[in-house]
Amino acid sequence: MKRLLYTLLAVSIICSACKKEEESNNSSNNSSNNTSIAGTWNATSIYLGPNQLVIPDFVTYLFYIDPDNSFRQYAYAIDGSSEDIYGVWDKNGSILNINYDTGEYLQYTIVSITNTIANLDLNFYLDDSGDTTYTSGSATLERL
Repeated sequence: MKRLLYTLLAVSIICSACKKEEESNNSSNNSSNNTSIAGTWNATSIYLGPNQLVIPDFVTYLFYIDPDNSFRQYAYAIDGSSEDIYGVWDKNGSILNINYDTGEYLQYTIVSITNTIANLDLNFYLDDSGDTTYTSGSATLERL
């Protein structure tokens, strides 16, 4: 009788250990599919409109997208000038909204995102007076 009890106890421990391992594998798979936009990103290309490529004039174009919804854009140009612009961001599904402190407002659709690359399509760009400046464009960002 004791052998039967020990055997059942051993089998139940083994089964419960296997179940916990499967659950932890599933949760790690889910987190890799839920990549966050928060982080430091280097723009490898930014198009405003169908043909105006912004990046060639810049050596560095960084986006600091913080988890607290604050946003900073740092651009360093070939001529040695630089620009720091601050604002806030929010994300609703695949829509990324960026509100600059200057009054400019951009909305992107996140086409794809991994731990290393984000591809965005520009929905619209409003200048600081609220006028629509661009209604198309794209950006490719590389996580640093």
